[in-house]
Amino acid sequence: MPFTYALHRRDQVRIVAQFRMGSHWLNSERMRLVNGIYHPRSLRHCQLCELNKLEDERHIFECPFYNNIRLRFQNLFTSTFSNTYEDNNMVVWNVDIRDISFKSFMNGNNTKRFWRDLANYLLSCRKTREEALNDLLRLN
Repeated sequence: MPFTYALHRRDQVRIVAQFRMGSHWLNSERMRLVNGIYHPRSLRHCQLCELNKLEDERHIFECPFYNNIRLRFQNLFTSTFSNTYEDNNMVVWNVDIRDISFKSFMNGNNTKRFWRDLANYLLSCRKTREEALNDLLRLN
């Protein structure tokens, strides 16, 4: 079942559509131009963790900053990665998604619950990220 049939709230439809199209709030998209200067994709790192990795679509499923959010959405991960980890909590804390697995994950599992959980996970990540970055700006 495509997300367009499973989701009915505007914010949920919008965030999933933007995320899948690469038109989102992460640095891989937002930091293309900083003060009018082009930044190569390889330099658009996550500012909320110490991994020094590109903040792209996959990163919010791996970044330790979002561990608490992943814990709240365990079903989203265990339904997809249960074959990888015997302990469901390991899925939440140690998601290391390969390209092929990520593509499969982003196509959903034909349930409304998957799409609602994904949309709500993304909404939570975006809100938490914005709050943390605003706090960082206030400190500087």
